[in-house]
Amino acid sequence: MPEVAKNVPTVSGSIVFSLVQQLIFLTLGAMILDGGQVFQVVAYAALAYWGGFVIIMARRRHHLTAADKILIRWGYMMLWIVSAFVTGFIWHLRGY
Repeated sequence: MPEVAKNVPTVSGSIVFSLVQQLIFLTLGAMILDGGQVFQVVAYAALAYWGGFVIIMARRRHHLTAADKILIRWGYMMLWIVSAFVTGFIWHLRGY
């Protein structure tokens, strides 16, 4: 029987952790009175996260690696940072 790493989070725990992160950031982003710019960044990151989550689960649902579990847990924060730059670039292309 293979040993299970102690520092690797469980899938269900990672999903719950990510959902809590997203709910907090979406709520705070919606409360900022800037015309919805911050909320748009946060929402794009959430959509990208769930798209990536679906791809990971469709391809390796029963054979997730430790990296997959870490991405499920912390991927939203990484995407939030990337989304800030991508959304700004999209605004620039649209002339805003």
